[in-house]
Amino acid sequence: MASTPNSTVLAVKAQCQAPMGLKWACLEKGAPVSNGLPYTGIMLATCLIIFGLIKQFALEEYLMRKQELYKHTWKRLSHRDQRTLVNHHLSLGVKSLILIIVPFMIIVSGRQFAYSPIPRSPISVGDMMFVVSNIYTAMYVFELCYRTGISPIAWLHHTGTAIMAQYALLLSRDKRHSDGSIELILCLLWAIPHATFIMYRLYPTSHATLYRWFTIATIVMLLSTLLETAIVFWIYVALFKRWRAELKIVTPIMHMLFTTAQLWGARALRGLAQKQKKLLEQEKTRNVN
Repeated sequence: MASTPNSTVLAVKAQCQAPMGLKWACLEKGAPVSNGLPYTGIMLATCLIIFGLIKQFALEEYLMRKQELYKHTWKRLSHRDQRTLVNHHLSLGVKSLILIIVPFMIIVSGRQFAYSPIPRSPISVGDMMFVVSNIYTAMYVFELCYRTGISPIAWLHHTGTAIMAQYALLLSRDKRHSDGSIELILCLLWAIPHATFIMYRLYPTSHATLYRWFTIATIVMLLSTLLETAIVFWIYVALFKRWRAELKIVTPIMHMLFTTAQLWGARALRGLAQKQKKLLEQEKTRNVN
């Protein structure tokens, strides 16, 4: 009996054996994440221009120089610390936006990139991933160009993550491969918090509050690193046969850089927490005397 088109489709779908929660890995080979991929360059340039406008007019000119909460802090900071403070605000805003629009849970729940979460809308999950990936890449590129005194570990982490995010988009256009979507998901798991460092600059004498915040931030960073590592290696091992040869090597290396950056950040936070604890004890001693 000749096979019907429907039976052929069912047979193809049955060949994909994805573990529970990883149904999004059963993408058809050659199916791009989004039809917007040819416009990646325009998207990146637009993001960088928007970040530049926000940095100069919203953050530096308005928030830092005109708002009472910030202008005294801004004057006492060095040029390097001023740039760091601005960048923390920008990165915090971008990552908050990504958390709102990133369709990670939609994909993990089993939806395909072509699925539209908005009724009667042509905007698909893949389109959202395309936009978020470019925003994410532009954020790291902007930070590397704007900030001064970035540590070598942060340089490796930011550069590697940006390149891998773009490489994942490129892979999704190649009909010979279908693991670009997997790498893209992994790239969007990598992020570092900023709110605590903003408080450190705004309230340098609130030692008790800063001690609590730095301690909490250290614990959260360690736990989040542990959780993200578990998720990354769950996906990596469960879909190991799907990976291209180079990605089987590059992905663990990239995650090691991420983990090193996270642990470096946790170490810095713990050091700041201990510093605030000492200052708090000195303050209590002076008050007693």
